[in-house]
Amino acid sequence: MTIFVSVASYRDPVLWETVTDCMRQAADPKSVTIAVVDQSDAAVAPEQRPFGDQVRYIHLDHRYSRGPCWARSLALTLYGGERHVLQIDSHTVFDAGWDATLVDQLAQLKRLSAKPVISTYPCPFERGPEGPVKRPSPGHALVLQPRRDAKMSDDNPGFGFEATPVKTLLPLAGYHLGGGCIFSYGRFFLEVPYDPAVYFLGEEQSLAVRAWTHGWDIFHLPDVPLYHLYANSGERAVHWNADDDAQRQLRWWQLDQASKARLRALLYEGAPLGVFGLGQTRTLQDFSDFCGIDYRTRTITRRPGWDPLVGTGSQI
Repeated sequence: MTIFVSVASYRDPVLWETVTDCMRQAADPKSVTIAVVDQSDAAVAPEQRPFGDQVRYIHLDHRYSRGPCWARSLALTLYGGERHVLQIDSHTVFDAGWDATLVDQLAQLKRLSAKPVISTYPCPFERGPEGPVKRPSPGHALVLQPRRDAKMSDDNPGFGFEATPVKTLLPLAGYHLGGGCIFSYGRFFLEVPYDPAVYFLGEEQSLAVRAWTHGWDIFHLPDVPLYHLYANSGERAVHWNADDDAQRQLRWWQLDQASKARLRALLYEGAPLGVFGLGQTRTLQDFSDFCGIDYRTRTITRRPGWDPLVGTGSQI
């Protein structure tokens, strides 16, 4: 059992706390390798990085960053053939034995799908005086679906999603991915590599539709063993911060405009984008029939309910 953990960080003060917790909470930390793309003011010297060669590290001055998806794609260049892959955000904490739990859950899903992916928006945690305070939702799967006010425009296919707790002890078939919690087999990101031309909004839609059309089945599971720091009172920088952006040659809104064009080509036009395009296993119409998101007509129909143990077609 080997796990490659991808972490793209943008000036995040809790990056190394995340790395440390990931390793310390693992049942078998020697089998875990963490790839860090550190977009910050200064690199961390090799002797100051925890866990030695188990952390593969790229540093770049944040003024040269081209956005979240670009950084995630860069982190995945450090992949070394590990059997499993986990993508997280740089402000994440874990339950004890998270690695064994996820590997076992994925193995169980192989009964339902030849190509399973576990993903969600994780439950939150808060930073307390004595360490992280986790806010789990026991016995619930956090199901991803469009927000109530979600809509597409001719210019922009991107829209927001939200996590809805659904009480279940069984996996639920989904159609959307959370970029801060993706666990699967290593070949997932070889078949569906991150598109560096996507900026931020639409990141998860692009990846989810490409994964689904390549035959990967997305599952939401109860009690996923990691947690995300959602609250941000200015402690953590964002790429589109005006002061940061003023130092760049290519501004965030220019990247966002190019990203929207990329998303239109993928989701509206089905353009041939090579490895960043749609798969051949299932079609956009199949996707619409399954989940109610129709990029052809620019309409969204929210799914009324969720059935456990429903596969989406790659093997069942």
